Amino acid sequence: MSGRLRTVLASLGAFGLGVALTAVVMSWGAGAHAPDGVARSSATSARAEHAALAALAQMQLTAPDQPAPHTAGVGPAAAHQPNTTNAIKDTGSFNWSGYLDKTTTKNYFTSVSGSWTQEKVTCSAEDRMSSTWVGIDGASDKTVEQTGTLAWCYEDAAYYYSWYEMYPAATVVIGTEVKAGDKISASVTRSGTSYDMVLTDSTTSGNDVSITKTCALATCHDTSVEWINERPTVPTGMAPLVQYRTWSLTGAAAAGGSTSGVITAFPTTYNTQMVDSYDNYPLATAGTLNSSGSGFTTTWDDSY
Repeated sequence: MSGRLRTVLASLGAFGLGVALTAVVMSWGAGAHAPDGVARSSATSARAEHAALAALAQMQLTAPDQPAPHTAGVGPAAAHQPNTTNAIKDTGSFNWSGYLDKTTTKNYFTSVSGSWTQEKVTCSAEDRMSSTWVGIDGASDKTVEQTGTLAWCYEDAAYYYSWYEMYPAATVVIGTEVKAGDKISASVTRSGTSYDMVLTDSTTSGNDVSITKTCALATCHDTSVEWINERPTVPTGMAPLVQYRTWSLTGAAAAGGSTSGVITAFPTTYNTQMVDSYDNYPLATAGTLNSSGSGFTTTWDDSY
């Protein structure tokens, strides 16, 4: 880690993601350059650190913003019906875009995985965020076992991180050197009460995640698996979704019970569209699954 780089890791116990997403702010010395090449003055560094500490002081771990099904004929998801087979259902969410499988059988799912290229984001003076991840749980309850990457625009500069989250703790940032264009693969695998969260950045070193945590079967229900692009929760509500072109998930796979396979291998699959707070227009649109049922692309539409 560079001597100029100071991460606000000691205070990360408070930020929230999809269920709880952490924020990390880089503090750069005078004349140093942020990852996007924008020069940072000491005054800018001080403002960034102050903003981070203020946000972390306010943030509390909260329940996930669960996908909310649309009423038939209402909202963009009703007009956007890309899937008509394999029991795929269209649903709307204020903070998720992507696909998920659900079941009512507790402790059913045992693994989820997928790969993507870290999307390049377009920044402005407004702070915006986008998180991409795979995980178990979170669609039906407050527990989550997830790993992924985060893009954050702070004062017109882009920062990228790798992270994991294991209920009931907040998100833990692992890599601070993720770059746009990095090739990412991620998985969460459960064996009994043990969860392995693994993320590999095959492009840039120092960002890999490999951690094992435990959760009682009565607490973590393992009733859903997800492949999601999300706008995280911040102290004032949901963050504006950072602008990007597209995010493509490939190689999606999951296992549960006696079944293993692609997204559509399970009885109940949801195509989830991220919508604005009034359910009037889309923020991020998850397109149709590819022919094998193992991939899809989300497209940025708006920030809030």
